[in-house]
Amino acid sequence: MWSKRETRDLEQCIKWAGDQNWSNNKVGLNSISYYAMNQWQVAQRQPEHLAAMCAWEGAADWYRDAVYSWIFSSIFPKAWYNRQVKTVQNGVGKMVTGAV
Repeated sequence: MWSKRETRDLEQCIKWAGDQNWSNNKVGLNSISYYAMNQWQVAQRQPEHLAAMCAWEGAADWYRDAVYSWIFSSIFPKAWYNRQVKTVQNGVGKMVTGAV
């Protein structure tokens, strides 16, 4: 989660999109929650083509928004990571059918 590699991967995606012939060289990001947090991480690297972002409900201050928060002081992190991250990470997970 929130690894340097993940940030570099997103930065490379921004570069790829900005370099395409059909592109105006301006890339915008729009995402929520975990992926919004990834936007903050990649923005600090100041990718050349990143022109705008809409980080909706994405924590920007890890201590204030996550560690200190009551939800992260419960079993939430372990339950979330094991069910929502590990099951699909690097293509090793299994598809969960019937999930909402």
